[in-house]
Amino acid sequence: MNTVPQSEIEVLRDAVSHDLHFYKPDGNVVLQAEQTLFRVHRSFLADLSPVLKDMLELPLSDELSVEGLEDAHPIVLAGDTAEEVRSLLWAIYSRPDEIASFRDEAPMNAQCIRFLQIMRLTHKYDCSKLMGWAFNIVRSKTRPNGFYKDFTASLTTIDCIVQLHPLGIRGFTNWAEPLIRHTVGNKNTVHIAVIRLLSSVRWPWLEKYLYYRLLCLGTASWKALTLTDEERMRLLAGYHNLRELWAKLSTERLDIKHNCAAAARVQCMASCLDLWLELCTLPHTLHLQLLLTSLAGCAGLSL
Repeated sequence: MNTVPQSEIEVLRDAVSHDLHFYKPDGNVVLQAEQTLFRVHRSFLADLSPVLKDMLELPLSDELSVEGLEDAHPIVLAGDTAEEVRSLLWAIYSRPDEIASFRDEAPMNAQCIRFLQIMRLTHKYDCSKLMGWAFNIVRSKTRPNGFYKDFTASLTTIDCIVQLHPLGIRGFTNWAEPLIRHTVGNKNTVHIAVIRLLSSVRWPWLEKYLYYRLLCLGTASWKALTLTDEERMRLLAGYHNLRELWAKLSTERLDIKHNCAAAARVQCMASCLDLWLELCTLPHTLHLQLLLTSLAGCAGLSL
């Protein structure tokens, strides 16, 4: 059942320790994640997940007949962190009142991280109902009544979100992307930190948005950042493209669709034209910010 090379397992065994909460004296299966051992109940895992049930029931060779039965021969959960396994076991073993207390008292980011970690492992081990439960909680906590009010995700929380994005969980991107946009706001150091987190996954729309927001903050804000050559080149290319787009648009008339009533259409067209001409005559420091906001979706804006 182990997927970690034997030589690596031997090295890990020299430094492993028992988990403080989920090394149960009466447990009958030993799991290892990173350098932590968990001793839990086989039946709990089998009831939770068909994947874990199949893994625990795989026929063993004579050499592996004791795997999972003792500390010296744990079942190694390759790719799972100790903190993720701890979060999953917390969801399995905790009483309803303990879960309610955690939801009431723990800091918001601590709650998000735990439930996002539960989501990753429940997706991996095909526990769809538990995954849906965790997602509903984290979604309701961070977006009450449809608004991201009074919550700023930490970089650790955003990292958990980024790692979940490639899994294609239904509704996840629609929840996560606005939350990240709300969090980064106008903080240039947060923008670049999140951009770097995104380098491990494919999330092009969010990455482009973050570069666009850095452009909105102006070139002076980049000086405080330690940019890589690639990051600096992308920002400069985007800045050049936007200035060219501005030079072109400020000499043209926009083809605006008017959805107002027919009786008001003439006045509406005149008002829109006046607004556009006024926008084109604003000082550079003002019109660039306003136009960047207006033109973020233009096909000619390339980052």
